[in-house]
Amino acid sequence: MNLSNISVIFIIIIIPVILVASYYMTLQIDTINMQTSYNGKQLEATKEAIEAFEINTVEWNADYSSNQTSKRRDVMASVNTFITNFANGIGVGGTSKENILAYVPAIACTLYDGYYIYSPAETKDVLKDENGVARVVPDPISNKAKAKQFEEDTGITPSKGNIGKIVYIAENGGYTLNPDDAKSSYSHILKPYATYSARYKTGNIDITVNYTLDNYITIYGMVGSNYVVKSVYLINGYSQVGSENLSETIAWKWDGGEDYTKHEYNYVYAEDNTKIYFEENNDNYFTAFRVNANGIRTDLTDVVYKKKATGANKYIYQALNSKDDDGIVKGQWYNSKNNKDDKNNDYSIGLTSDVSANNYYIESRAFSNWVYANLSGITIGNIQGFSDEDKAKLGDSGARIFEDPDDEDSVFNKHKSEIIKQSLISSLNQAITSYGRKSAQEYRLPVLTETDWDQILRNVCMVTFVQGLPMGMKYYNNYTVATSTANNEFINPDQIYITGNGDNYYHKPYCEKCETTDNLIGYRNTDYITKTYPTNDTTEDYYKHENLANQACYYCLVQPSLYKEAQNDAQKIAYEKALARERYNKRNTQL
Repeated sequence: MNLSNISVIFIIIIIPVILVASYYMTLQIDTINMQTSYNGKQLEATKEAIEAFEINTVEWNADYSSNQTSKRRDVMASVNTFITNFANGIGVGGTSKENILAYVPAIACTLYDGYYIYSPAETKDVLKDENGVARVVPDPISNKAKAKQFEEDTGITPSKGNIGKIVYIAENGGYTLNPDDAKSSYSHILKPYATYSARYKTGNIDITVNYTLDNYITIYGMVGSNYVVKSVYLINGYSQVGSENLSETIAWKWDGGEDYTKHEYNYVYAEDNTKIYFEENNDNYFTAFRVNANGIRTDLTDVVYKKKATGANKYIYQALNSKDDDGIVKGQWYNSKNNKDDKNNDYSIGLTSDVSANNYYIESRAFSNWVYANLSGITIGNIQGFSDEDKAKLGDSGARIFEDPDDEDSVFNKHKSEIIKQSLISSLNQAITSYGRKSAQEYRLPVLTETDWDQILRNVCMVTFVQGLPMGMKYYNNYTVATSTANNEFINPDQIYITGNGDNYYHKPYCEKCETTDNLIGYRNTDYITKTYPTNDTTEDYYKHENLANQACYYCLVQPSLYKEAQNDAQKIAYEKALARERYNKRNTQL
């Protein structure tokens, strides 16, 4: 065989190999580029979802912290935001929601005192009306027409024994009241709210403790022969921080009115944690709540501030908490710890003196003293419901839990973090394992990095998981964590900013650029968000503290090396007051 023949054979063999290899490399490059793009789109969609949560819980101030229905609504809105934006981001927008959900094994929304898991589950198919509400058997006596129509629709005869029962879609067609005979579907649902809780048992103590992202805990159960329910912040010591002079700018209008009034008012927190503003010119007191995006003003005629000449009492007071050990009486105004003034006297306390911060320390001290006196012997080894292997992850079994809560490296904080972590891991494992049973592929919970866990344990977060999404030559598997620092769910100690007279900027308390010590005061980061109100055919922007500071310190944002290791006394006091006040009143629902 001559050289030319060999060359031809070589070309015939090699060229297809080169073409296939080139095609394969192109596919690999396209897959890598697609994966990079998907990573960015998932992160972007997750951030947009947590931003939606912030808008719903800060801008509109829903009372979600004490209203589970409202909280579920806000979380579900964020979940839908992620699904829609991720689908649009990867180029499948407009398709059925289920087409994207098929690749979402779980979404976790971690909040202040618990979390929601959105994941697929097998549920019974329920008959729903045109509004999506489950239909139930009506009362045939009180509403005969409705009962007749119900029987025509379902074939089920309403009777005294089945009134109020849920109607299911039967497996074999038709409808049934027996869930065992109902058709089952596999679909994504927002599962019930789960708390960060643990049970401890030793001797005559059997309690459950609900933890939070900070030192606030709820204890309920048997302590000796008494059943107790207590919920306050656990602290090390007591600080007499005194009162504060609070003010802010708000825009309000009368209910049914058209024109807004924007003005700065002094205010205090009343006993129910609502803000009460003082209109000095008219010697008047009012609240202003956001209703349908409008700041609606309500004058207060039944809140007593001082005794009026007409005999009508009009006063505002904040009582130091009745749980204190020193005989403090709830319902009285105290101008010092042991010096009370009769609330019916003409005593002008002024609306520049808010004692929320002091109340925080008094309540927390009383609660903490009780914990240290009654529960100091509880150790990690007393926890219930954990295997020996899982207990080992929670810390030294002989370590006492309820000590040094203000120390980040204390047993209390490390143990609390592990409780939160293990609870989330357990719930996510169950969700993803259940998801895997309905798929030809095997899915497992990915291992989250320590950096991700640090974010989850310190902030309100959304964690999204995507698995099995076809992508070029392989399947896309990834998770993303997005944090929220601007919400009314959690008072983050790192998001308190201080400012003072003569300073146009607000700072973190350890910033060297915060040089003033004159009338320093602190507020949450959400208090510096731009507010708007309508005027004529446009909107006007304003800041709550525009007469004090309306710009963030540049160095706080980009040069943390300028932070001091030790705060000066004025900054420290202003920071402690602000943090205590915001924690004490974190569930008010005003502007």
